[in-house]
Amino acid sequence: MNQNRIDMLENELTDFLQKHPHLIGLQFEISKNLAKLDKPEDRLYYMSTELLDSFYSLREELGKLDTILKELK
Repeated sequence: MNQNRIDMLENELTDFLQKHPHLIGLQFEISKNLAKLDKPEDRLYYMSTELLDSFYSLREELGKLDTILKELK
């Protein structure tokens, strides 16, 4: 990846975290864990696992909200 893209992504991440400061701790944890991994395959596996875990958590929360909304009808 060229340096311009890396700089652009870093700026985008910085802007995003400024808008959503409650995610700074999570980003720190992810960055720390990624720094421990040397191989791109390991880093990709870690990120895919994190994304799937987040997806399942979101799906669970949406299911709870759906139940609440159905009870309100």
